[in-house]
Amino acid sequence: MPSLIALLLVAPSAGIAQALTLTVEAEVVNAARATKDSLFRSSDPDSPIPIESRDSFPGLSYFKHDSKYCFIGDLHRYGRPRQVELLTNTGTRMLFERFGRLFFRYDGKVFWLEIHRNLEAGELSIFFTDETSGDQTYAGGRYAPMTDRGDGTYLIDFNRSYNPYCAYNPIYVCPMPPAHNHLPFAVLAGERSYGPDVAYP
Repeated sequence: MPSLIALLLVAPSAGIAQALTLTVEAEVVNAARATKDSLFRSSDPDSPIPIESRDSFPGLSYFKHDSKYCFIGDLHRYGRPRQVELLTNTGTRMLFERFGRLFFRYDGKVFWLEIHRNLEAGELSIFFTDETSGDQTYAGGRYAPMTDRGDGTYLIDFNRSYNPYCAYNPIYVCPMPPAHNHLPFAVLAGERSYGPDVAYP
C-alpha cells in the first residue's frame, strides 16, 4: 500500500496544492529580495545606494509574504488613451500615457488603480499609495508590477511592490502616484520604508 506522502505527491488535494503553490511563491519572492539586496550592496552601477553607504547597507525591509495581497484583476483599457504629466519627487513632471484601469476585489469590495505606460519603453506601471504611506512605507508611494495572464486578466502581487529609486537616493527623479491611485486600506505587503533611522513596529 502506498504511503500517505506518496499519495499526496501523486494527487494532492486542492487545499494542499494551494498551500504548496503559496509556499513556492513565497520562496520565489524571498529569493528575489535577497538578490536585490546583493545588487544594492555591490559596486554595480545600477545600485541606487550611495557608494559611501554600501559597505554598511543592512538590506531592505519587507512585510512578510502574504497571499491575500495577490490579486487577479480585469484591465479596462481606455478607448482614447491620452498623455498626462505625473509629478515627480523633485517637483518636475514626466510624461506618460493613461493606459487603462485595473479592477480587483479586496475584502468584498471592488477597487481600481490607473495604469500608465512609459512612452519610450512601452512598459505598463502601477504607481500607488495606501494607508501605510508615510508611516510604514515610503511617503512618496510605491510601484507594483503587473503580469499579463494571457486571458484578458492581469496578476497584481503587492508582495512584489517596491520603492522608487528616489527613496534611497535623492539624485534620482521618479514619478509619484496620482492622487486617485490611493488605496483606502493598508497594503501590508512588499517593501517598507528605507533609512538608517526607520523603526518598524
